[in-house]
Amino acid sequence: MYLSPAQRRQRRASILWRALALLAALALTVWIDRPLWMWLKLDSASTLSSKDWWQALRAVGYLPLWIVVGGLFILRDHTIRFAGGGLAAWHRGTMVVLGAACSGLAAEIAKALIRRQRPGDDGLLRFDWAGGGAPGLGLGTVSSHAAVAFGGAFMLGLLVPAWRWPLFLLAMGCVWSRVAAGAHFVSDCFAAALVSYAVVRLLRRTLAEFPGARESRSA
Repeated sequence: MYLSPAQRRQRRASILWRALALLAALALTVWIDRPLWMWLKLDSASTLSSKDWWQALRAVGYLPLWIVVGGLFILRDHTIRFAGGGLAAWHRGTMVVLGAACSGLAAEIAKALIRRQRPGDDGLLRFDWAGGGAPGLGLGTVSSHAAVAFGGAFMLGLLVPAWRWPLFLLAMGCVWSRVAAGAHFVSDCFAAALVSYAVVRLLRRTLAEFPGARESRSA
C-alpha cells in the first residue's frame, strides 16, 4: 500500500506516541509493583500446584502446548485447506510455534540483561548485578511463561482474528497464575506482553514473503 510522505510521517508519529504511552504504563506498573503484588498474590506455587485451574492457566505459557497447537494447524491445513500439502500447509502452524518460541527466547535474553530478581517473600525490588542480589530468588524480568503465552496468543490472533480476545484472555490467565503464586511482579508480565508483541510483529513482517505465506493469508 502506497503512503504519501505526509501519511508516513503521521504513521511514524502515531507509532512513537503509542510506544511512549506503553513505556509510561510500564514505568507506572514498576512503581506500584510491590503493593499490586501483595494485593494479587494468593499463595506459593507449591500450594497452588494442587489446583487444577492454576495448572491449566500456567500451561498456557508452556511451549510444548503451542507446539501441539501449531502441529494441529499444520495437520488441518494440510488435509482441508491445502489438500496435497506444499509449503502453504505448514505456514500458519509454524508461525504459531515461532511466535511462542521466539518470544520466550527474547524474554530469556532480556532477563539475563535486566537481571531483576523475583519478588521473594517480601516483594521488594532487587537486582542481581555482579552477584549482589539475594541468593536463591532467580531472575524475573521478563517472565518467560508470560512471553510464551502472549507470543502464541498474539500470533494465533493475527492468523485467526476471531480468536483474538479469547486468546488474549488465556494469556492474561497465565499472567494471573504467575502473580498469584508470587513468582512474578505484574510489570514482569507486562514487559513480557510488550516483548512478545514486538517479536510477533517482526516475525510477521520478516516472513511475509515466505513461500506459502500468501496462500495461508488468503485462506
